[in-house]
Amino acid sequence: MNLPHHLKVFLTLPLVGVALPLLAGMVLLFIQSDLPSPYWGALLLPLAVSMRHAPTLRLLFWLLAGFLWAAFQADLRLSVTLPERVEGEDIVLTGEVVGLPEHRENGSSRLLFQIDSARHKGHYFHFPARVRLNWYQHHRTIRSGEQWQFTARLKRPHGFSNPGGFDWEQWLFQHNIRATGYVRNGGDNQRLSERVVRGSALRESLSEWIREGGSEASLGGEERDARGLLAALAVGDRQGISAPRWEVLRQTGTSHLMAISGLHVGLVATLLFLLFRWGWALSPRLMLYLPAQQVGALGALSGAISYAALAGFSIPTQRALVMVVVVMGMILLRRAVTRWSGYLTALTLLLLYDPFALLSAGFWLSFAAVGWILYTLPKREDHKLRIKWVTLIQLQGVLLIGLMPILLYLFRQGSLIAPVANLIAVPWVSMTVVPATLLGVLLELLSLPGGELLIQTGAWLMEWLLPLLDGLAALRFSHFGFHQPTLWVTLVALAGTLYLLSPHAGKRRWLGVLALIPLYFTPPQRPPEGEAWVNVLDVGQGLSVVMESHDKVLLYDTGDRFSSTFNAGSAVVVPFLHARGWRQVDLLVVGHGDRDHIFNHLAFL
Repeated sequence: MNLPHHLKVFLTLPLVGVALPLLAGMVLLFIQSDLPSPYWGALLLPLAVSMRHAPTLRLLFWLLAGFLWAAFQADLRLSVTLPERVEGEDIVLTGEVVGLPEHRENGSSRLLFQIDSARHKGHYFHFPARVRLNWYQHHRTIRSGEQWQFTARLKRPHGFSNPGGFDWEQWLFQHNIRATGYVRNGGDNQRLSERVVRGSALRESLSEWIREGGSEASLGGEERDARGLLAALAVGDRQGISAPRWEVLRQTGTSHLMAISGLHVGLVATLLFLLFRWGWALSPRLMLYLPAQQVGALGALSGAISYAALAGFSIPTQRALVMVVVVMGMILLRRAVTRWSGYLTALTLLLLYDPFALLSAGFWLSFAAVGWILYTLPKREDHKLRIKWVTLIQLQGVLLIGLMPILLYLFRQGSLIAPVANLIAVPWVSMTVVPATLLGVLLELLSLPGGELLIQTGAWLMEWLLPLLDGLAALRFSHFGFHQPTLWVTLVALAGTLYLLSPHAGKRRWLGVLALIPLYFTPPQRPPEGEAWVNVLDVGQGLSVVMESHDKVLLYDTGDRFSSTFNAGSAVVVPFLHARGWRQVDLLVVGHGDRDHIFNHLAFL
């Protein structure tokens, strides 16, 4: 079978021999249960020497390099560990509130705290870590950038270990949060210094200004919802987005739009590139000193870095920023930028900069989306013959087919209405809402009039879009749930999709469709007739047991509620049942009336 033309071009690029084995080596490291011995590094030098004479060893060199680099970074991160002797004990912490604190209506807060010093029973110990703290019903104002002293109890990062559930411990590790805990209300908790309005504190002020309407006047429900989305678009603060709104965004496949995403960072960079290039080209004298292309690249870089800073250099914006830096860097260095060279360079640099990006679903989705677009985009001469809106429609279909195997494997759900929703929402948000919002923020930062009017305009434009998304999500077949597919079935489906979407597949395109059959039509595993599988779930305090037969499922107890926003039923039991392909429980048994056994039972009836 002949390889597709785009795939042939991709495989002939020199960076393929670096990026792909580097990626494979890091993936190999993160599926290990223990870190490897550092003595494996002794193989790098002989491999580096030998690959000059045996080019096939080049792949092995970069695979081992990726494996060891990820291991080195993981070892550094794991070296900052909370001492066992202080877990669950009162500790006096001093440090700075970082990121954007989350405040609830009951007077509780959740915050990230960068520890400067830690004291236990009068003795200081070394723990220069970032920790996640809850402070329940304190009714005090906490702002980003403030210095505080807290009496807290900490524990090492850990989460539930259940199939289908969210890996909380992995999330904490990826974000370099080395402990979690809570602030003791009876302790000596005091603010040591006021905040300096910079960094996260500036983002917090802008978020409050956007969400509160620049005044004390109360906002209507729809406008408050819209302004919460604008705060997410401008500074990456998602506190103002309600849970029902998030559900609608997920069901329509538009959640990527309602945050500082790679699409918006790229949009800002592109607009500034065109603006700076056009303005510089107006003066022939200026162009004698520096080409307009390079000035445009400098403008694009400054805009992309500033926008990423507004988001606190979150992981999604880091990915987008690396891509922009690669493309604009090649323009500044006067190097030719091809489709795949820029893509592979960005992938390589991001892996070297942050190997832990691999632990994020957003990494795989963003690089897969860009990869599918580059793979299926027509040649320049062919592109001229197509109407642009036809190409946009085709790309939405490509993303639906190309990303579906990844979405089903990572999230066990898909959106059939996503192409229609994105075809409307992407240009609307990117070309109207985002420019109005960012220009309003810029005017506010410069203390110029007009900022609040632009934010109101952005909120009004967003309010026009939200009812449409609500209507699309309400359609009967707009979205669907799925059981957990196996990794090998998913990889086969991706290989089939690669051939199915090839512009050069021709009459053999049906071979790609055949490779999709195991993913979409293989039912979830069930025990044989007359047998049963018993699964005891990790729900922390309490108990929950799932018993599966060939066509029935029994649930014994549902676990406890740990806070007003978190309970074992929705966080553990329901994801497990969905991953196993069960959409309803045939029989629910409650052991006794204690809260940790019965609390969530009504959700399953």
